[in-house]
Order: sequence, then C-alpha cells, then structure tokens
Amino acid sequence: MLQGQYFIGPAASLCLFVTALFQEIPDAIRHNGALFVPMHLLLATAIMGTALNYLGYFVVKTSGSVVLKLLGSIRTIGLVVFSFLFRGEYVGWQSALGYITSVVGMIMLQYSAKKHTDVRTDSSESDKDTQCLQETQSSA
Repeated sequence: MLQGQYFIGPAASLCLFVTALFQEIPDAIRHNGALFVPMHLLLATAIMGTALNYLGYFVVKTSGSVVLKLLGSIRTIGLVVFSFLFRGEYVGWQSALGYITSVVGMIMLQYSAKKHTDVRTDSSESDKDTQCLQETQSSA
C-alpha cells in the first residue's frame, strides 16, 4: 500500500504546484508575497489530503475499486443535496435522475460482482468435495 504513494505523491505534488502557480501565486505577488491563508489551515489540508489517499488505497485493497467509485458518486450526490438544502441551489429533474441512475447502476454492478465471486467460490468448493470423494472411493 505504501509503495503506491511513491508514484502518486510526486505526480500529485506536481499537479498541485501547477495549480498553485495559476491560483495562488498571482495573489501573493499582488500583495507583496503574503498569502492570506493561516499556516494551521495549510497543514490541516495537507494531513487530510494524505489521509484521503491512504483511505482510498485501503478501500480498494479491502473492497475493490467499484466500491471506491460508488463512494465517490455518493460523495458527489451528498454535495449536491447539501447545496440544494442549505444553499438554495437549483437541481433539475434531469440532474437528479442522472445521480439516481448513477448510484443504482453502481450498486447493481457491485452486487453482481459479489454474486459472481460467491458463485465461483461455491463451485471451487464443490470441485474440492468431488475430488476428495473420488480419492476416498479409489483408495477403498
């Protein structure tokens, strides 16, 4: 799990640096090099981002990539619902239908993948039982 961070860490840092060049550095130049973000917020953001990367690896390792994709879809829907309820944002019926379809499809995919894995496990166990029965009959 930690080996993946060696590859993703530098790439993520480069992407964040390029984004900062366009988003943060111009403001710092306009204000004589001062960034108006307290250091404790920058540190908290760095810690939460690192924790999120590790949690993503943990979810993929234990549950599979489809669950991670499902959690991402649910997170997006949660943000939309939050914006709708507390910020008064408009959500059209097409958007709502799209979000519902996305989540239902992901849940169905996860269910079918789990069912397929369970069937494969059951068939391999029955093959072992058959082989054991054959060995018992041949030795008798």
